[in-house]
Parts: sequence; structure tokens; C-alpha cells
Amino acid sequence: MKRILWNTIRKRILRLPWVVAEHAFLFTLFLIAAAGAFSLILFYVYGFSSQTKHMEQEKSLYDVKEEFFSDTLGELAKRAQNLENAGRGISQDIFNPTELTGE
Repeated sequence: MKRILWNTIRKRILRLPWVVAEHAFLFTLFLIAAAGAFSLILFYVYGFSSQTKHMEQEKSLYDVKEEFFSDTLGELAKRAQNLENAGRGISQDIFNPTELTGE
């Protein structure tokens, strides 16, 4: 009895690749559906269910600190002023070496 059962299981396992190859399109659809179901389960476990839990809000890394914000605004204002004054001054001609050496 056990010998027949093992032979039957072995034959079915060896026949499985042939059955999959004969129904390749349906097997591919099954694999796509299984991957979709697996991804939905992962999304629910790690994404959706964690949003429904209420936890204490810790201080965020993205909170704007007033001193950094004012420093940034000051730097932007300084750059804007430098940009406005860029055309007014006379700059040295680096392509004419006589002005640089004073000859």
C-alpha cells in the first residue's frame, strides 16, 4: 500500500512540469494573481494597518527651526543683492595679461 502511494505521488510530481507547460498562459495568470495578492497583503500589514494605529507623535526631523529659516532667508537676500550688483562693478580682464601684470 505504501509503495503504491509513493509511486503515485512521484508520478504526479514528475508530471507537474508537463501540465504547467501545457497550460502556460493560465499558469502565468495564476503567478501574476499570486504576486498581486502577496503585495496587497504586504501593503495591508506594513502600510495600511500601521496608519490606523494611534501612536504618540515624536518630534519630526522636518520641523522648520526658526534660526535656520532666517539664516537661509538672509543668505538668499545676500545672493540676490550680489546678483543685482554684478553688472555695475568693473571686473578684471583675465584674458588680457597686461592688466594683471601692470605692464
